[in-house]
Amino acid sequence: MANLAALAEKAGHSTFLPQRDGLEMLAMRLMTVPAAGTVLAAPGSKLMRKAVFALDVHELLDRCDAVVVNINGRVPDEGAMVEAALAFAAGLPVVAYKQDVRAPFRGMDNPMLSGVTGWNVVSTLQDLPDAIHAALVRAPSRQQVRLSDELREALAFGRKVKALLDQFPALLKSDADAALVEKLSGLRP
Repeated sequence: MANLAALAEKAGHSTFLPQRDGLEMLAMRLMTVPAAGTVLAAPGSKLMRKAVFALDVHELLDRCDAVVVNINGRVPDEGAMVEAALAFAAGLPVVAYKQDVRAPFRGMDNPMLSGVTGWNVVSTLQDLPDAIHAALVRAPSRQQVRLSDELREALAFGRKVKALLDQFPALLKSDADAALVEKLSGLRP
C-alpha cells in the first residue's frame, strides 16, 4: 500500500493511506498496551473504533477525488472493499490494483467487486498513475449524494477528529498515545 501511495504521490496526487495517515496504527497500539483508566484505550473501544471509521469516511467522501483499492489476495481486505463501495456509491472513480491471480470464479473476481471498480483493474505498478489519471478524466462531475443519517453522523465526527489531528499533528506519533487518548476522549460522535 505504501508503494501504491508513493506512486500516486510521485504522479502529483495527494493521498490518504489509512494505516499511515489515519488512526488505525494508534488503535492497534492501544489495544496491545491500553492507557490505564481511559474508556477510549480499552481494547476494542467503541469510541476509538468509531473515530477510526469516521476519519476514514471523512477523508474518503469529503477529500478524495478517486480511490485506489488493492484487491490482491484470494479475499481482498474487507476495509478496502467498504471504502471502494462507499466511493462507488458517492460517484468517485475507483481504480483497482491486482497483481495476484487468485480469484474465486475460475480466475475471475467476484462481479460485485469488478463492478464497483468500474472494471478498471491494473496489474502493474507502473500503470497505476495513468489509470488514476484516466479515471479522473472520465469521472463525471461530483454530484450531491443522499447519505444515510448514520453516514452523515460519521462524516461529522470524522471532521472533528481530522480537525483535532490538524490542530495537534504530533498526536499520531507513537509516544503521544496518552495525549491523543485524552483529546479524543473529549470528542463525542
